[in-house]
Amino acid sequence: MVMSGKSAWRKNNWREIVHTWERFLAIIAIIALGSGFYSGLKITKSAMVGSMGSYIAEQNMYDYRLLSSLGLTEDDEEFFNGLDGITAEGAMSLDFIAALNNDTELVLKAHSITDSVNKLHLRAGRMPAAANECVLDYRMFGEKSIGSVARLSSDNDEDTMEAFAYDEYTVVGVANSVNYLNYDRGTTKLSGGSINGFIYIPPEGFTMEYFTELLIDIESDIKAYTDEYDDLIADNKEQIKTFLEERAELRRQEIVDEAMAKLE
Repeated sequence: MVMSGKSAWRKNNWREIVHTWERFLAIIAIIALGSGFYSGLKITKSAMVGSMGSYIAEQNMYDYRLLSSLGLTEDDEEFFNGLDGITAEGAMSLDFIAALNNDTELVLKAHSITDSVNKLHLRAGRMPAAANECVLDYRMFGEKSIGSVARLSSDNDEDTMEAFAYDEYTVVGVANSVNYLNYDRGTTKLSGGSINGFIYIPPEGFTMEYFTELLIDIESDIKAYTDEYDDLIADNKEQIKTFLEERAELRRQEIVDEAMAKLE
């Protein structure tokens, strides 16, 4: 009996599989692994964006961070809070050299604790109840740092030392901050050039007479990492920049007036 070409092709293929079944299974496994890997890559981005968006929304991360070389005041905070759909909160931050429990000195970024914008994600311990208590970087120092003391090093310059109300702060908790979404803690002009971690202190733990930054949150249900969010930020950028320049001019004139009054 003469077999058709199609039947012969099937028979030859089946014979090939039977005699090389290990290779056949290996090929099937490689195909399955590749398909699973590709499917995972397809959904990873959306999953990561969704998780990050939820975290940012929960901690109420700022939409704009306003800076001024002359500093910002409570009047500036009140002005921006008076704008429709905007929540503004002043904050203080600076780099300093510290020692934990008299160990090797390291560079920390000190932030004032805010209430409504850039909320901390407490991982262990508690939030500070006194001005000389603090919350430390969870990723860099962990729970073991709770109970330790962060002391200002004598290597800090006079202006830095005067910016703090105390020479040492007791660590009562560790937390994550939306200011630091990865392990990079930034650079500094201080020793070593790199920041080793962050520390959050109540506003009363600083002696500054002005804010170093103003955190702006735009009230919106639009999710981060979307085209709609990018449009929202772009649409409000120029107006906020104009307001900031106007407030900076008022601040400059206030400083000039104070200086003239002292001269007179």
